[in-house]
Amino acid sequence: MPERYVIALVELVEQPDIRLMTNIVHCDPNSVYIGMPVQVVFEEDEDVALPLFEPDTETVG
Repeated sequence: MPERYVIALVELVEQPDIRLMTNIVHCDPNSVYIGMPVQVVFEEDEDVALPLFEPDTETVG
């Protein structure tokens, strides 16, 4: 089965007028929902650190 991607538009709590197009990682794609609290993680790709987001486990049960 090919890898599934969860593409999301993430609004930053610190600056609600900024939104990032990104991937949600480290979770079951079927568990992602609108308004889900997330936290940033960085994936190193050669010289670049890509910001991705994962569920915020301190906020989500």
